[in-house]
Amino acid sequence: MIFHKGLRHAGVCIVLLLISFHASFSGAGDTEKVARISAQQVNLMLGKPDTVIIDVRQGRNWWRSSKKISTAVRVNPKKLDQWIGKYTKDQKLIFYCA
Repeated sequence: MIFHKGLRHAGVCIVLLLISFHASFSGAGDTEKVARISAQQVNLMLGKPDTVIIDVRQGRNWWRSSKKISTAVRVNPKKLDQWIGKYTKDQKLIFYCA
């Protein structure tokens, strides 16, 4: 399992959203197109070339945390225009915060 040990055993609630790039921007604000998935489902998707895990926690929360997914990319959610262009419509983006 690629999840950090602490993340697996932590009693924290992790919000996981699976959003396809295309669906999230073709219907911005359309919550029916956003699927919530479990940590187990994320674990099955890890390592797939079309899947990117994105950590959107606030900077100070991310820095202070010892619980991180090792393959996740940390981005500033307030600076969407600076990083969203790195991803294609065919990729599945998994956003999480804890």
